[in-house]
Amino acid sequence: MIESGFSPRAYSRVAATGPWQFMYYTAQKYGLKTYRNHSVLDERRDFEKSTRAAAAYLTDLYAEFQSWPLAMAAYNSGEGRVRSAQRWARNRNRAQDYWTIYNRLPSETRNYVPYYLAALAISKNPERFDMGDVLYQQPFEESYETVHVSGALALKQVADMVGASESVITELNPELYNRYSPSEGYDLRLPTGTTDAFVAALEQLPLEGRKSYLQHVIRWGETGSVIAERYGVAWSEIRSENGIRDDRSLQVGQTLQIPKREKSRYLTEAEIQSLTRSRTVVATGTPIRIRVRSGDTISGLATRYGVTWVQIRQWNNLRNNMIYAGQSLTIYPRRNAVAVRAAVASATLPATGVYTIGRNDTLWDISQRFNVSVANLKQWNGLRSNTIYPGQKLIVTRAAAIAAGTGGGGGPGGS
Repeated sequence: MIESGFSPRAYSRVAATGPWQFMYYTAQKYGLKTYRNHSVLDERRDFEKSTRAAAAYLTDLYAEFQSWPLAMAAYNSGEGRVRSAQRWARNRNRAQDYWTIYNRLPSETRNYVPYYLAALAISKNPERFDMGDVLYQQPFEESYETVHVSGALALKQVADMVGASESVITELNPELYNRYSPSEGYDLRLPTGTTDAFVAALEQLPLEGRKSYLQHVIRWGETGSVIAERYGVAWSEIRSENGIRDDRSLQVGQTLQIPKREKSRYLTEAEIQSLTRSRTVVATGTPIRIRVRSGDTISGLATRYGVTWVQIRQWNNLRNNMIYAGQSLTIYPRRNAVAVRAAVASATLPATGVYTIGRNDTLWDISQRFNVSVANLKQWNGLRSNTIYPGQKLIVTRAAAIAAGTGGGGGPGGS
C-alpha cells in the first residue's frame, strides 16, 4: 500500500512491479513468473500469488533480522543494504536496530518504514485518527470464481462470452499483461456467477477461434527478423502479440509467444545458425575501447562504428540497452568503417575549410567526418567546451585555421 496503493500495475523507476513491488530477481527467487521468462505472464501483478510470495519473503527477512522494522527496511532496500548498515554499527560497538542504523539507509527506506508503521496504526484504530468513515471494499475473493482453460484466449473474447467488459476481466487477471491466456493452460478468473455461461460459450467456439502459440527464448545474436523467419510469422505480428513497442527492449533469455501456423515449416537449427551469421557482423580486427559521452545511445554507437546494437551488448555483457556517460565499452569496428569515414570526409570537405553545423551534429561526429581531433576543432575555433549550435560556422582544416590566425596545431587535418 505504501508504494503501490495495492495497484497490480504499479511500476517503479527501478522496475519493481505489482502491489508488492517485486524486483525481477526476488520474484524469480520466490517462484513468480515474469515477462522475462514467460511470454504472457507477469505474476508480480497477480494479487494472490504476489501476496503469498511477499509473505514468504518477509517471513525469511524476519527470520534473519529478528525485527519487523529491519525486515521491512530489507524488503524495501535489499538485505545487503541492511547488513552493511548493521556492520557499520557493529564496528562502532553500537546497537544494530532499525533506529540506530536509520541514517545509514537510503532516504526512500527511511521514509518507507515510518509510513508503513503509520498505515498499520491507522488501520487498527481509524477512529482515533479521524478516519472512522472510511468505506471498506468487499473481500476480492467474493467477486470472482476460477475456471481452467486450455489454449490461448483473448480477454476481450472472454468478456464477450460472459457479458462483461474487457476491463473487468483484465482487472481480475492483471498478470496477463498481453491480455491473452497462456496456450499451455491457465486458471482464469471470471466474475462470480458467470462460469456456466462461459463454459457453454467455450464449447460452441470453433477450434479456429482459439489461438495456439509456441514459446521462443531469445538467444545471443538473434534479431526480430531472424525469429520471424524461423517461424514463418511476420515480426509485426510477434511484436503485437508480445506487447513489444521498441525492439531495443528485447532481452537475452526473454520468452516470446509465437503464433502457431498449422502448415508452416519451421527452420532447422542449422538454417537458423546460418541466418543469424548472415545477419550479424563477426567481431574482426582490433578491438577498441571507447568512453561513452553524454547523449550517446547504443544504437547511435552501433551506427557510428558499423556494427549492431546486439553485438555491442554481447561484447560488453550488457543486460539491456542502458549505457551511461563515462562508461567504457569494447567495440570491434567493421574493417571498412575507417575507409567509409575517410571517403565521406573527402567527398564532403568544404572548399573553404569551414563547416556549417547541422541540427544533430556533435564535435565528435564532426571530428570523425573530417578526420581531425576534437582538441584541434576546439583550438581552431576558440571553444572552451564541447557545446556547439546548429548554424554555427566551424573551422575544420588546418589550412583554414592558419588563414584565420587561430593556429595550426599538431594532429591530422586537411590541407
